[in-house]
Amino acid sequence: MIAVENHLLMAGATGLTRHELAAKMNIPLSSVCSLVNKMLFSKTIAESGETRPSPYGRAANVVRLARFAKTQRGA
Repeated sequence: MIAVENHLLMAGATGLTRHELAAKMNIPLSSVCSLVNKMLFSKTIAESGETRPSPYGRAANVVRLARFAKTQRGA
């Protein structure tokens, strides 16, 4: 989970999709999804409400570290 946090820290308020994280970490998407779900549950990260196209053309949710997600929403 630390590697996910590091990549999201470097991404800052821009955040990353699960697909982008998988590519940067060179691990399967399913592994990234598992890590991201645990981090969402613990509120370490948050979904931004934004989407970007996945490599397959579908909308992929952007996640950010919770501290960046809060500042972007104005909460």
